[in-house]
Order: sequence, then C-alpha cells, then structure tokens
Amino acid sequence: MLKAFRSVISEPTSGRWTGSFVFMHGSGGTGHDLQDDIKEGLHHDFNFSHIRVIFPTAPLQPYRLLGGALSNVWFDRSSLSPRGTECLSSINQMALQLKKMVQEEVDAGVPENRIVIGGFSMGASMALHLGLRFLPNVAGIVSSSTFLYNTSEIYTVLENEKSIRRPPVLMCHGDQDELIDLHWGKQTYKRLSELGADATFKTMPGLGHSLNSQVLDIVRSWVMEKVPDS
Repeated sequence: MLKAFRSVISEPTSGRWTGSFVFMHGSGGTGHDLQDDIKEGLHHDFNFSHIRVIFPTAPLQPYRLLGGALSNVWFDRSSLSPRGTECLSSINQMALQLKKMVQEEVDAGVPENRIVIGGFSMGASMALHLGLRFLPNVAGIVSSSTFLYNTSEIYTVLENEKSIRRPPVLMCHGDQDELIDLHWGKQTYKRLSELGADATFKTMPGLGHSLNSQVLDIVRSWVMEKVPDS
C-alpha cells in the first residue's frame, strides 16, 4: 500500500525503527509537496531518531469543489463549511485503504500503539476519521488546520460507542487561517471534547492556512511523547 499511495518516506536517523507517523497532505497536494513544505518551514528535514515518517499521496479522483475535476484528494466533499454533509462512502472507502497501509507497518513489527496518524487540512480530517473511527488503538492523532461538519459521523460514533478507548488528539490552527476559519476548528475541538475525546487545541498566532516551525515543533514534541524512543 505504500507504493499504491506513492508514499514518500523519511527513515529514522538512527536506523532503529520502533514507531511510525503517517502525515497526510491537504486537498490537491502530494506527499512530496507536504514533505517539501515542512522542510521549508523547518529549514531541515522532518525526521526522528526512531520513527519512520510516511507522506502518502491521495489518489486522483473527481472532486465536487473543483466542479468534478480530478484532484489528489482523500475524499469527496460538497461544501467547505461546517454546515455541509459528509460524503461518507468516499471517506469510508479511503479509510479502508489507509488501514491496509497501517497494517503493513504493524506486519513489519511496529505495534499499532506506536503509530501516529496525522494530517494537514483535508488530510487532518481524514486522520480524525481514521483514528477515531477505524484505528482506535493508534498512539495519537495530529490534526492541523481542519474542521469537521456539524453532522460528522465521528460525533455519532463517539456518542454511541462511549466505552471504546480513543487515541488522544492534538489540534493546531492558525488564527489568520484564510481558508478554514479558526472558529470552525475550535467548534470541532469543543464537540470532540464534549463527547469524551482526549483532545488538545493550540491556537497559532499569526499563522494562515499553512504549517510553520512553531506548529511543527509542537507536533514533533507531541509525537515524541506518544511514541518515545525505546
């Protein structure tokens, strides 16, 4: 599945691979784009001594927000607003494919509880679905600059399956985000927390719809906390 998603991989610097971090790009991007954006923000590679970082690329598929044109997107959607309705079949189909990719990491010897699922923008929404609905045993979920629809299936699952342990969630969002309003992100965080999710929200001053060194340093520290060197 790594090949199927044309994944770009940053291997552990020490050669000891004991954890994995799947980091998904936003709509229209690629794994290579995200890796380059992160490198530009940090002025160096985004890597860990013991964690393999995987930057998959979403397949080309029709995207309604582009009038049905093909785009590298994790799922289709009809609206860029919390009042929209999820294209659940599209989300579920992609989640099942991504689960296979995660299973490859497990089969290679990395326990599921040492795998973090993350993303930026649409990739972050996909990460929330994947971790909270399909892979509740992962170490954590990183969600940067995103939101969920008010009627998201995630909320329904959390409401109806309260006994199931869910992974912790780190949410980061710029207060100058020109595409995904900060309030939408805060609404998502508030709803997840009310439904019992172990979520943390970080407002990033002066940040638009992008990643910067401050966000990436927070993400790096959080991932290291959830998947410590061993």
